[in-house]
Amino acid sequence: MPKMNGYDAYLAMRKIQPELKSIFISGYASDIIEQHISGEDSLNILFKPLRRNDLLAKIREVLDEN
Repeated sequence: MPKMNGYDAYLAMRKIQPELKSIFISGYASDIIEQHISGEDSLNILFKPLRRNDLLAKIREVLDEN
């Protein structure tokens, strides 16, 4: 995305749809991600490399959240 990163896009979409469910997938180390995403305890993040079963389990978990 030329004008924003994934997290900025997520924030913009949350303004439109506050109950938006999302999963972030990153190749960056977790400490780098934590530096850039502050105050968001409820973000669902998976780190690469990941296994298909881990992704499927996270999708199920997020869909089942209230």
